[in-house]
Amino acid sequence: MGIFDRFKKANISTVEEINKTGGNAFKDIALPFATYVQMSGMDTKVPLYRWSYQWVEDIYYGSDLLRTIVNTLNGETFKNGIQIRAKFVVKCMGCGEEFFEEVEQCPICGSRVRRPDIRQKSMLNNFINKKNRFNSTVFEVLKSGDVDCHIFDNTFFLLTREYYYNEEGIRIGAKIVDVVRLAPDRIELILSSYGYGRNDMGDYSYVCPEHRETLVTKSEAGTYMCQFCGKELLPAWFAANSSGTGSLTSNNQKLYFGKGEIFHGKRWSTGEGFGVAPIYTVYRKLMTLIKMDDFTLEAYSLQRSPKTILVIRGRTDNIVQAWEYLMNKARENPTQPIPLVLESDGNEGSRHVIEKVDLNLNPAEMEMTEMIKQMREQVGLVYGVQPMFSLGTGGGSVGGGLSNQGLQVAVTNRTIKDSQRLWNTALAWLAESLGVEDFVAELRSNENEEEIAKVQLESERARFAQALKGLGFDVDLVYKEDGSIDFRYKKVSSSLTADMGAGGMTPDQAGEIQGLNSEANADDRSDNNE
Repeated sequence: MGIFDRFKKANISTVEEINKTGGNAFKDIALPFATYVQMSGMDTKVPLYRWSYQWVEDIYYGSDLLRTIVNTLNGETFKNGIQIRAKFVVKCMGCGEEFFEEVEQCPICGSRVRRPDIRQKSMLNNFINKKNRFNSTVFEVLKSGDVDCHIFDNTFFLLTREYYYNEEGIRIGAKIVDVVRLAPDRIELILSSYGYGRNDMGDYSYVCPEHRETLVTKSEAGTYMCQFCGKELLPAWFAANSSGTGSLTSNNQKLYFGKGEIFHGKRWSTGEGFGVAPIYTVYRKLMTLIKMDDFTLEAYSLQRSPKTILVIRGRTDNIVQAWEYLMNKARENPTQPIPLVLESDGNEGSRHVIEKVDLNLNPAEMEMTEMIKQMREQVGLVYGVQPMFSLGTGGGSVGGGLSNQGLQVAVTNRTIKDSQRLWNTALAWLAESLGVEDFVAELRSNENEEEIAKVQLESERARFAQALKGLGFDVDLVYKEDGSIDFRYKKVSSSLTADMGAGGMTPDQAGEIQGLNSEANADDRSDNNE
């Protein structure tokens, strides 16, 4: 018995022991649970950020750099819109296995196969293009949620439903109405060391879709009915606070939502709980850049110092009369140099009679330009955006050139792909809620070069398959899950192999190719002689 077999046997015995005890040995144990963002509250959790949501939002709207970075990521992520594609070519109606090539029946269980239901594609497409109560499509809702993720690293979408119940009040179905964005500073989590939907005491939280202002807690998980309308309750995972998270106002009213009704997305952090945006990492640089802009504004517009001072050295005779005369001239023309008369001690040479002191602000002497460029690059790198996108130049302080710009584009595209994965997850959540199983909605890639590379790869595969077919292999076309094509190769029969000559070709094929090569060589010699 090998090590894998022993591990498999031990695993099976462990599962059998758990089944004997009912599999509930750990259901009421509070697991070690901690998040970077501290949370307060018993039934619902409020994030205790170092700065408020309003402060973070003010930094975003007050920083030209941060808005440029976020707008670049947002625009590139959603540049080419949403596409809908089939998950498979055919699917087994028995075991449910999905195939990405044409088969007449399932090779696993022998059942019939079916193609994707085109009605599901139509339903998904109609919902994506449908406008919600705020006149926004799913595409526009996702774009606004992407901005929330870059600013707060928390985005919330509410999928509103109309629930249907039978005569006993048991929920039997739901109709999807629309999807809307929720403000991140209004959402609280029902989360504890026991998991989502449970408070710090381990009690389970429930809510009635008809009476969302009332939270019901139960010591055991089960099916419960609303005390007001008698309808089945939903497991509650989220709370929406109309006054903002952590508000202590008297009119503080919370509405509770169930599992699957709200999508919580995080782009820049992992784990449970609330996200932590990159702004908490680069806020010092952002604040410095904002203060630099304020300093420059004040230096050139508000209470600015005189541009120059003119120092005149000489005796003090008639100083008062000369001073008044020059000041009157200064009032008539404020832009002229300001005069200042000093008494000479007789030791200065003639070249020191008049001296000009320049008071203009010189950014080069303060090294402001280089400092600003360096901080902008560092902030952009934290967000995964290269200098050519965040600075609006050909690469910032690093070397320019097409090769360098191509590398910057490639690095930035990796960040965009990570963002697209998050929103493809949100689109999968929408499709699952709609009951769409045969199709998937996803964001198109932001770079057309990927499509060109895909075509080139498929062309190489086709040429390779053609070469193998010329050697006598059986070649079948295969459609892959991502929509690309590939080829499947089978060994030739022994009788055909015996008839093949050198290079895996039959004698007739070898002779034919040899004749073509002789003609080509003759043509080459003729061209050279000419």
